[in-house]
Amino acid sequence: MASPERGHSSSSDRVNVDHPPFSRAFVVCSKSNTEEEIRACFAPFGCIEDIWMVKDRMTKENKGICYVKFDKASSAALAIENLDGKVLGVDQKPIKVMIASAKNAVVKTDYSEESTRTRLFVVVPKDFTEDELKAKFEPYGDFEYCNIVRDRSTGDNKGFGYVKFSKASTAAMAMESCDKNFKAILAEPKSAKFAREAAYQAARERRTLQDNYAMMSGGSSPTHSTMDLLQTYAGSDGGVSTRLFVTVAPSVTQEQLIRLFDLVPGMDYCDLKHHHATGDSRGFAFVTYSSIASAMYAKEKLNGFEYPPGCKILVKYAEDPPGTKYGPGSPTEFAHFRSAPHSPVRSPVRSLSPVRPIVRRHSISSELDTRVFFICHPNPPAEHVLRDVFGRFGILTDVWVVRGKNYGYAKFTSRASAEAAITALHGMEVFGVKLRVMLADPPPQDQSRKRQRT
Repeated sequence: MASPERGHSSSSDRVNVDHPPFSRAFVVCSKSNTEEEIRACFAPFGCIEDIWMVKDRMTKENKGICYVKFDKASSAALAIENLDGKVLGVDQKPIKVMIASAKNAVVKTDYSEESTRTRLFVVVPKDFTEDELKAKFEPYGDFEYCNIVRDRSTGDNKGFGYVKFSKASTAAMAMESCDKNFKAILAEPKSAKFAREAAYQAARERRTLQDNYAMMSGGSSPTHSTMDLLQTYAGSDGGVSTRLFVTVAPSVTQEQLIRLFDLVPGMDYCDLKHHHATGDSRGFAFVTYSSIASAMYAKEKLNGFEYPPGCKILVKYAEDPPGTKYGPGSPTEFAHFRSAPHSPVRSPVRSLSPVRPIVRRHSISSELDTRVFFICHPNPPAEHVLRDVFGRFGILTDVWVVRGKNYGYAKFTSRASAEAAITALHGMEVFGVKLRVMLADPPPQDQSRKRQRT
């Protein structure tokens, strides 16, 4: 697929697409839609500064996506609220309208969901009260609540607070129209804060485990003696299975346990048990791996590991369901430890079928394939990660990312496989990347031209 180029009528080169923030809409539409149709559809919601119809560099055909730049964030939010899912022109396929990612942002925070753009951060005088803050912002409508942040020990006003609305357009309108002394801006989404803290904690856990591993094995990868030991155990009948019983400190959460045991490739499922009445951890969990070798390796390296410091994790084999039998480990069962690839998908996808290799098809057969369009935020992962993710839902014939962009396509041999991928992956975070997945328009009739890959 060729790289997109701007339509000749676009003035995007002269327009600052990031000013003001959140004033640009990303539109997935039909390839038959024209710039005039897009302008007529979006103009009722505010002043349009620019429309960029993304086109194929070679054929000059519309790719079925475009960007609409408004002069205000509230106009873009209104357009999204009113047009997303609507039918435009004669094409009966509903269009998708969402906020576009900032092009030159230093920190790539995901504001694509409307709920992330409904809370304002405001600066307030030290003698301000919640009632006074509410009186300033409630007249804009769709008001939910406000709060002023106070010192935990003294209860004094810290000079800032938050105002929450039910609609992104109302929040944007309040941000644009309120007293400038409030210095109102969109607040950082709570999910972004949690993700940042989780990433920091995961990095600490990984460093701790790697340091502990280095002390135990004296290297950064499994040694041949370790491999020989695993092969010996796999051939024995000492109760070895793919299912582990793990005893942990009650303070350890499900997410922390997943991140810890996911350091060993092949984890399929992690289930931390909780009390039904209180929801508190019961202090034990079951972890299942895709192979005996993975389970043995996890038990060898994590049994006795201190997490959190001072609390040892106890790992032993759990009893498998009746009728489950295991034979001697095969060489291929252990081969993946030599490269130890980190599987990018969390348990919701791990429980599906294993990844299948890409099946290359000749051009006539490939015309019958079903394509899905995906957007990766903030940036797309490596191609082998995309193959691993989409290859779990059916026979995958191709997957690629448009050069220099954060979106691309995956092709399946059946529509059922494509719809299964959309249902499971849309809105999901994979390997730190948030995915938006939807059915793509049929490809152009001319299949002879080659596309440029990333």
